[in-house]
Amino acid sequence: MFATNSITVHLRPAPVYAAVLVALHAAAAGAVALVGLPWWVVVPVGAGITARGVRVAWRDALRRGRASVERVEVRADGSAHLWLRDGREVGARYGPDTWITARFVMLDLRGSLAGVPPGLLVTAADAPALRRLSVLLRWGRDTSGEAPASHAGTRRSR
Repeated sequence: MFATNSITVHLRPAPVYAAVLVALHAAAAGAVALVGLPWWVVVPVGAGITARGVRVAWRDALRRGRASVERVEVRADGSAHLWLRDGREVGARYGPDTWITARFVMLDLRGSLAGVPPGLLVTAADAPALRRLSVLLRWGRDTSGEAPASHAGTRRSR
């Protein structure tokens, strides 16, 4: 297979991810009510937690906020380049706490966007691009599926 040192993933809105984020924040707001605090504490804290969930879903899942990540390029050397919706381009590094599963990749970004990890779900990116990104992050190489000229007649397994 053909190996490269970087891969670029174009992100799409993920409405299911947005719904999960809002539901989890609403549940956290409900948990505040169960603690037994006075209502004048529970209402603003619960509203703040829920509002934060809506904001995070708007920015990170639906990709509608000004600072939303629209495209990310990940390199094997540990660096990443992000293109934001407002036109900015930001360089960052990803750390060892990057999560890689069959359904999503969560980049642990360090640098300018620390604390704003773009969640790359199957619904937020092409499935083949997500698989290639997973391989790049795990083993430091991208398998794009294109065979080099020396392997043009060999059969690929999935």
